[in-house]
Amino acid sequence: MIKDREKWLEHASQKIKVPQELIAKAFKDEIDGTPAMDAPLEIPDIMDITYKYSYGGISRFFRELRDNRRLYGSKCTHCGKVWLPPRINCNECYAPTEWVELGETAEVVTYTVVYYGTSTFYDRVPYVCAFVKVEGADTLIMQNIFLKDIKMAKVGMKVKIQFKEQRNGDMGDFWYVPADGVYDNV
Repeated sequence: MIKDREKWLEHASQKIKVPQELIAKAFKDEIDGTPAMDAPLEIPDIMDITYKYSYGGISRFFRELRDNRRLYGSKCTHCGKVWLPPRINCNECYAPTEWVELGETAEVVTYTVVYYGTSTFYDRVPYVCAFVKVEGADTLIMQNIFLKDIKMAKVGMKVKIQFKEQRNGDMGDFWYVPADGVYDNV
């Protein structure tokens, strides 16, 4: 059990820049002394790792997002299935794929409301994360949907893609908003 709970929470909050109430919730058992002495000890911390990462065969997907504000999938040259996220080979028949541009609209297939997110989205909680079927794709992609009110989220709702002004070539470069235009300014 942590003897001086308030001091520990204050230190942890300053160290990792997360509100104390979220740390208290995540580390409740440790604060209360529930785990056995020989149980794994979990502590709040930040890990900064610098590395050079390659997207390999799906690099074009991320370059199209970053450079051209376009969403691309991959189409199987044998069975014709269109994959999003893209693959270099079809997951069903293993034939090579070719790049195809996809539409700007999608339909929500299922969703959840996110109340606790990573530091990237602290200022956006709560927000909607959904599996959407993009126009021209046969598979689903998981992506955020920004709404004026999370209660607007519905299975079957039509959404349209929106791109960040400054794109980096990653999945955070785009999200979806309601196709009817009623959404929270991002």
